[in-house]
Amino acid sequence: ATQFDNLNEDELLVNLESNLSSALASEARGDADAAVAKTAAIKNIQKALTARILKRLDDGQPLVEVARKMKAIEGMQPQINDMERRLGIMQSVEPVLENAIKTLQKVVDIRGMGKK
Repeated sequence: ATQFDNLNEDELLVNLESNLSSALASEARGDADAAVAKTAAIKNIQKALTARILKRLDDGQPLVEVARKMKAIEGMQPQINDMERRLGIMQSVEPVLENAIKTLQKVVDIRGMGKK
């Protein structure tokens, strides 16, 4: 989270959108580990943005700017939630697929033994 401390709100929003796109691309490629890492970064950016925006409210910054940034975050929330849901499904299915692959490999190995 400290890597986001020196960024302004607009830079944080760009980072949030970029990480979300990257997480979706990783998930589409089947790279669950990369997608999980990107999703963790997304959460950190959201926390940093929320803290920054709340501080602006305390400092009496113009509410129009605060509202614009909150709207941008809210616009990405459904995608973020969907990404987290799909990653959860992938992680629960992964052990089942690994066992199926191991079983298939054993079957193939047994069949190949008679051909020597």
